[in-house]
Amino acid sequence: MSVRVLAVGGGCFEGVEQVTPAELARLAAEELRAFSHLLVTGGDGAVRRACGTMVRAGVVLPVILHPTGTSNILHTLLRLGSAAPILARLRAGAGVAEIAQPLHTIGGEPFLFSAGDLLDRGYMVVAERLRIGPLTASRWRYALPAPLLVPALAALPLYLLPGHFLYYRVGPINVQIGCGKTVRCRHLQLDGDLVELPVARAPIEAAGTVRILCLHKEPPRGR
Repeated sequence: MSVRVLAVGGGCFEGVEQVTPAELARLAAEELRAFSHLLVTGGDGAVRRACGTMVRAGVVLPVILHPTGTSNILHTLLRLGSAAPILARLRAGAGVAEIAQPLHTIGGEPFLFSAGDLLDRGYMVVAERLRIGPLTASRWRYALPAPLLVPALAALPLYLLPGHFLYYRVGPINVQIGCGKTVRCRHLQLDGDLVELPVARAPIEAAGTVRILCLHKEPPRGR
């Protein structure tokens, strides 16, 4: 199959077909299958939403990440490399390594590496409320809530479902759970997105894998 890249989220790349997240969600499965790869520009939340769109369509293309968000945990910990040289290697017919990142859902909402409640959720709520004035595009928006929430860290019930040794480390807590864990909650932080679930109790279920392209297939941090 020839290299035909669909890009979502913007980015300045030649030879790709650009769509908005809303346009991506409207594509039928047959239209998605016409492409070989999906290039996602943005942070962890943008990646989660794009993968969720593909899962709902029933077609999950290999993903290339171009991180531009304030939170790029997935890209950093998997050591994926830059999108431009990955695209160049694909078009030249050279080999490009892939990492099969497990994808899971909770209450029908997909996520790739993190689902958190309470303190984690509170942190995201405070950070989102700080999207005002000069803090809108500033990393300080994520640093300012920490002093308010750190005292409650010892009671943090953080739910993580990592793959490939990928995990969040929050202070002294590093929790990993297996597939099938059921949690009681209504609002969750999923890969950096604050999501409201339609139910108060939902199981975490496996939903396949997402193939993420990288320059060098090195062990992620934490192995």
